[in-house]
Amino acid sequence: MDLVRAADRRPTSIPADDGAYDVAQWGVLAAQCRRGDHTVVLEATFLQNSILPLFLDGAQLATIKDTTADIERRIVAADPLLVYLRPSDIEAAVHRVHAERGEPWSSRSVEFVSATRWARRRGVAGRRAVIELYRTWEHVVDELIAASTLASMVIVDPQRDREGTMERICAEARTSA
Repeated sequence: MDLVRAADRRPTSIPADDGAYDVAQWGVLAAQCRRGDHTVVLEATFLQNSILPLFLDGAQLATIKDTTADIERRIVAADPLLVYLRPSDIEAAVHRVHAERGEPWSSRSVEFVSATRWARRRGVAGRRAVIELYRTWEHVVDELIAASTLASMVIVDPQRDREGTMERICAEARTSA
């Protein structure tokens, strides 16, 4: 199985009017994937770039679920495997990622989250807003995965064994294909 990072393969992400990525791109990507004999890995694109913006903007859970289902309908023919990488300790994960990525990424991330409708409604800011966001987001992800029609797997603390994590993903992708 050849793994291809999608950075060079996915269609240009076109923001929709609401600021989230346009769901039309997913049908185009699914068609590209069906034509190939390789596995395409989309890192964070599905949930983080297409669904999380709706959540941050205060969309109702029903809207988030409907949008997720719409994307799934567009990609199901490509027989995707949805892999969600979950930290067991969100606060530690946020600190680790911010330390690894450093500045200016860290400050920009904190500023971005603090300025969202989600954070403003809750009166949270700074690194605390980022931590609380992901703690809350995990519950939404659980509901989305439970409602999903796609093959999926959740891997807890993938950073502890990156090679083993990739092996598990590849094995599951072969099994679900």
